[in-house]
Amino acid sequence: MRHYTLSLRWLLPMVFGLGLILTARPVWASEIFDPTVDTCTTLNCGAVTFSGTVIGFAGIAKPFDINVYANPNECLRVALTSGDVNLETVIRAPNGTVFRNDNGFVSPCTNCPIVKINGTPNRGFYLVSIADFAGAPNISNFTLRYGRYNLGNPNCANPTPPS
Repeated sequence: MRHYTLSLRWLLPMVFGLGLILTARPVWASEIFDPTVDTCTTLNCGAVTFSGTVIGFAGIAKPFDINVYANPNECLRVALTSGDVNLETVIRAPNGTVFRNDNGFVSPCTNCPIVKINGTPNRGFYLVSIADFAGAPNISNFTLRYGRYNLGNPNCANPTPPS
């Protein structure tokens, strides 16, 4: 008859792993709701401004994710106005349509993409994901401006085509 002994060498990692599994839950992006739909025509007028950080460490890239609100048939503008590395912005509409840009620079920032959706397809939250343009695990601080405007507003001139 065999006897099995469970050593601490195996028991502790098993207990730790079980603890991680039992406490795991989904991570949700923050929701930003600006009720204002601006009709002003100056660049980024009326936009909500906030700062964020793209985090990368130990060879692992982690994008910065937020949800921004828009109604159908609006101009939605998400512009980075400062950043440390070459970043990319990807926006997924509630219906799954994806808009992305890593080359739309906002002067004087040469690493700052801009996504402009003239004629938002849905009412709801649009997932905004900001990361290194090549998916590298870089760390970058940035400033983002989120604005909602009337359809056809100059803030959405030359809109970003869906991918």
